[in-house]
Amino acid sequence: GMLKNQYYLAYNLFYDFNGSSSNNINSFLNLGYRRNFSKDKDDTNWIGLELGYLVLQNGDMFDEDTFRFGVNWEAGNYISISPQLYISSEQTYPAIRIGFGF
Repeated sequence: GMLKNQYYLAYNLFYDFNGSSSNNINSFLNLGYRRNFSKDKDDTNWIGLELGYLVLQNGDMFDEDTFRFGVNWEAGNYISISPQLYISSEQTYPAIRIGFGF
């Protein structure tokens, strides 16, 4: 049969190039769910939700208590688009993540 539902853990690194010779690395641990809405096994249509928490904070790009919420969409073969919200006790701001697979 064709895979229709998928639960997963993901770990994302965010590099903050602050203009000096060093950079900051922030890491999120994410729990996600996605569903394949396609009826054709050769043409998938994955859409999912992802919730993450900042597990490693460096610099001032994120507050220590930052969560992220994203909606993932597989836009084509090996390309995904994810509108996201980063939420902390200090601020909330939107972002867009574009993923490329190989």
